[in-house]
Amino acid sequence: MPMERLYKLSIYILASLLIIGFLGVGFLTPLPPFLYIENLAVAFLLALGLLLSVKGLKAGLYIIAIVSLIYSGRISRSIISPIGTLQPLWEAHVPVVVLLLMLGIISMLMLSNTGRG
Repeated sequence: MPMERLYKLSIYILASLLIIGFLGVGFLTPLPPFLYIENLAVAFLLALGLLLSVKGLKAGLYIIAIVSLIYSGRISRSIISPIGTLQPLWEAHVPVVVLLLMLGIISMLMLSNTGRG
């Protein structure tokens, strides 16, 4: 099961980086209160999913997959406007969206593999 180990390690690393990033951006950048609270909520949910995943519970992978995929869609509006142009802060948001998508896809792969014998 070397691929499963690689998936788990990838999930642990990506989730940890995103948690640190979501918490750190609130301290480094002045954000409106709603965005600060939103970042705290995402970091908390990712940390909860990571903790449950480390304990071997599938619910952790579900939380990670749902949060990362939904939130990547949420911040994609910070990259491309509804009319198809790039937003002013697009460069800062592309890496976050890429990491969130990677985390969500790997989590979904792990969930699809757990159903097999």
